[in-house]
Amino acid sequence: MNEDGIILDSNLMFTSTFGYERDEVLGKYFKFLFTKEDQDIGKPEVELEICKTKGAARDENYVMHRNGSKIWTSGETIKVVSEDSIIYLAKIIHANHAKKVLEKYVAESNEFIEALFESVMDRGILIIDSRMKIVRCNTAFCSLFQLSDVAVENQRITDLHIPFMEALKEKIIRVFMGAEKANYQHDIQLQGVHGNTIHVSVQHKLMEFEAEKRLLMVFSAQA
Repeated sequence: MNEDGIILDSNLMFTSTFGYERDEVLGKYFKFLFTKEDQDIGKPEVELEICKTKGAARDENYVMHRNGSKIWTSGETIKVVSEDSIIYLAKIIHANHAKKVLEKYVAESNEFIEALFESVMDRGILIIDSRMKIVRCNTAFCSLFQLSDVAVENQRITDLHIPFMEALKEKIIRVFMGAEKANYQHDIQLQGVHGNTIHVSVQHKLMEFEAEKRLLMVFSAQA
C-alpha cells in the first residue's frame, strides 16, 4: 500500500485466502478489509497512523472475505521507505481462523460444562479422558453408586467396581478411537442396596478440548 492505505499490489496467497481478484483491490483504500464495527471505531486509520509514526503496527482482528464472511487474522503492517524517499506500507496477514474457532469452541464448551454441573441435580454426570480416568463427576453420580467423593478422585472408571462399567469399557475405547458412534444411549439394570431393581439410562457425548478428547456420561436412574 502507499502511505495513505491505497493498495498497490497483492500476492496470490492474499487473493486465494480472501477471495479477491488482484484487479479488484488495486487502487482501493484498504478499509474494506475491516468489519463495519472496526471501520466505525477508525481501526484502519489508527493502524496507518501507528505504522507511519512507529515504523510498524501489529494487529489481530477479522478480515472480510469477498463473500462476506469474516476470517480471524493476525499480522503486522510495516513501513518501508524507498531510495527516493517514497513511503510504502507492507501489510502481512496470517489467517488464524481455525485457531480462533477452536478457542471459541473450547470456551463455550467449558461454559456449557460449568452450567451443566451447576444446574443438574437429579442425574449423575461423569467426565472421563481417553485413559478412562475420571476428570470430574457430580454429587448425584456418587450418590447413585454409593461412592464417596474421595473414592472417585484420580480413579479410572474400571476401578470403581460398578458392575456394568467393565462391560462398557470396550465400547468406550471404541468411541475414543473413532470406531464407535460418539453420541449414543445405553440402558442397563442394577440391583439396588435394598434388593430392588434400578433401571439406569446412560447417555454419552464425545467432546474435544484443545485436541484432547473427553467423554461426557449422564446417568438417569428410575426404580
